[in-house]
Amino acid sequence: MRTHTGARPYTCPQCGKRFKAHSVYNHHLLTHSEVRAYKCPLCPKAFKTSVQLAGHKNSHTKPFSCTQCNRPFASLYAVRLHTEVHLRENILKFSCSLCGASYARAFALKDHIKQAHKDAVDNNLIDVKNDWSMRVQDGDADDDLVVIGLDNQLSQEIETESNATEMIIP
Repeated sequence: MRTHTGARPYTCPQCGKRFKAHSVYNHHLLTHSEVRAYKCPLCPKAFKTSVQLAGHKNSHTKPFSCTQCNRPFASLYAVRLHTEVHLRENILKFSCSLCGASYARAFALKDHIKQAHKDAVDNNLIDVKNDWSMRVQDGDADDDLVVIGLDNQLSQEIETESNATEMIIP
């Protein structure tokens, strides 16, 4: 009945927060403890509650993904925040020539190619250090950018005769 009455008879002696259910109150008390009994099986981290551990495990598995670009995330909240990037006009300038995935930054495209197209990289079909060639849209239908020669020592834009821009990005 407490759900309908709004009564919260359990009060935390540490912070004063009030709870309707005894089980939720007991779980909350663990957050004030220094004991970290819930250990991650994948890394050295330990947590005060099983709920905290479960949330952390998602950082290893990233079970949530963006419906537009398939980027993996540890939480649904992070996916929702990320989705706003797709709503902004002209933000995704860097597109993969292999699958069409688009990114706002060159390093994200580089990471995508290393992960999503690992076989092509491993079989030397793509050299992620020197020999990339992919189309990048800048928003104008007539004007495209082309990313070439991603080289760690060079970062410059060269204006070409056709009003396109070639970019060399570290």
